[in-house]
Amino acid sequence: MDDAFASFEAGGGFTLDAFVGGSFFLIPGVSADAEAGGDGRVLIAQLTTDGVVNLTVNIQWDDAGSNTSNSEGLSISFPFVAVSGCTNTSADNYDPSATEDDGSCTFGGGLLTGLSYELVAADPLGTGQNTYRLYADFTSTDAEVTAVYGTDTTPWQMVSDAADGFYNDAVGSDWGGAVNPAFFAAFPSLEYDSWFTIGAQPGDPDGLNNAFDAALTSLADFNSGGDFIVNTFIGGSIFVVPGANTQGVPVGGRVLLGQFTTSGVVDALVNIQFRNSAQISQYAEGLTLTFPEEGVGCTDPTACNYDPAAVLDNGSCAEDDVCGVCGGDGSTCSGCTDPTACNYDATATVDDGSCAVDDECGVCGGSGIPAGDCD
Repeated sequence: MDDAFASFEAGGGFTLDAFVGGSFFLIPGVSADAEAGGDGRVLIAQLTTDGVVNLTVNIQWDDAGSNTSNSEGLSISFPFVAVSGCTNTSADNYDPSATEDDGSCTFGGGLLTGLSYELVAADPLGTGQNTYRLYADFTSTDAEVTAVYGTDTTPWQMVSDAADGFYNDAVGSDWGGAVNPAFFAAFPSLEYDSWFTIGAQPGDPDGLNNAFDAALTSLADFNSGGDFIVNTFIGGSIFVVPGANTQGVPVGGRVLLGQFTTSGVVDALVNIQFRNSAQISQYAEGLTLTFPEEGVGCTDPTACNYDPAAVLDNGSCAEDDVCGVCGGDGSTCSGCTDPTACNYDATATVDDGSCAVDDECGVCGGSGIPAGDCD
């Protein structure tokens, strides 16, 4: 143990791995220094270094009943050092040492580079919901998206953190190509319906097909404003016949995958099948994107719940009520403030005009029935 401390005192590492070994200890129950405090911790070392510490330690400890336990091989590395890289295991350039995804993942020999989005309309319905479109990004037009799918092992989902979920118009469709823009004049909100697609948008010819487990509730949930989640064994997909049309071919380096209107932040998880120039199918699974990247909240600086970090307004702006409650209805402090009234409320600070007097029958706020008829 002396050699281990000698190395440590000289600035080196501390390694105790001899047969005889070593330890430092306290006599149980003698000192309170080794007892876990209110934060549940016991200090075991202070270490000063400009590097990363890899610590492995064995600890003997007693519980409240003086029962002794041994915890061996406890390890930690600190400080945590983030390693940027591609963390998607299905990508061409997956980096097993990466701890943070930097958006560099590529698929199909660099043909597919991930997902992107664009803001189509900010609060078009006056409800605080914004309309976005989701795309798959490609480096060449020599590609064709043939399917988007999900199963129990490779889920496909669109999840919004908004309480009102996704906007789905009453006369809308599950699929973008099935929405007829000729109806926008009569049904203006239809333009902002939420839908899925492979390349086709309202007004485009569409060869989209779909196959879903009949027991799935994903589309039903989505159409009622909920999240879209495909994660069953049979799963589901949307697809086009390869080479039958050009709707899955990138335009401007991307292929449209859907339109989504929501007041919240969306977490997208998508799996894509696509063909390369040799017409060989490639697969990109577990593609993720969270959007919008800008903050969503109240952007009115005069509102009581103004969010300076918000860029997109979600219609949540509110003002203080008469009681000083942000977004309140005045019920927390309103009532009758006249102490001579029969319904006087000693807790009320704002009079709401409800003060009343007893009628001839002693009924607070009564109709004034003649006293002889009170019985």
